[in-house]
Amino acid sequence: MKYITFACIALMIGFITITTPNMAYAVTDEHSSSQGERNDKAEYFDLVPIFLSVVGDRGVSNHISLLISLEIEEGEVEELEHYRSKLANAYIQDLYGVLGSGEAMRHGGLVNVDKVRHRLIDITKVTLGDKYKVSDILLQVVHQGDF
Repeated sequence: MKYITFACIALMIGFITITTPNMAYAVTDEHSSSQGERNDKAEYFDLVPIFLSVVGDRGVSNHISLLISLEIEEGEVEELEHYRSKLANAYIQDLYGVLGSGEAMRHGGLVNVDKVRHRLIDITKVTLGDKYKVSDILLQVVHQGDF
């Protein structure tokens, strides 16, 4: 039953991703990022869903799905399209390690969403460098299921 539930969720996220014609949208009202900056006009760049298996000493213990959006300056969406795969690759490489080691997990085996989000911010800065300004990272979906 767990496999069927996980497969259905993965298919729904995939369907939403495939059928969404524009993966970025503009926000014209005032918005405050986590770093205290005000960005009156921001765009959000949605990445494709990321599916990870948490592998520990005893093998695969959990599956985690993430849907990540980057808050960027207006007009940078088209340029960031070229970095979509590179960002996903960097996120997957880092998160496999910290989730498997337990570094980004809370007591009881739950994902430490705050720690994951801060790691994603750091990885984004390293991957994009100073060329693009990412004001914030939004975790739109975090789903965790037992293996």
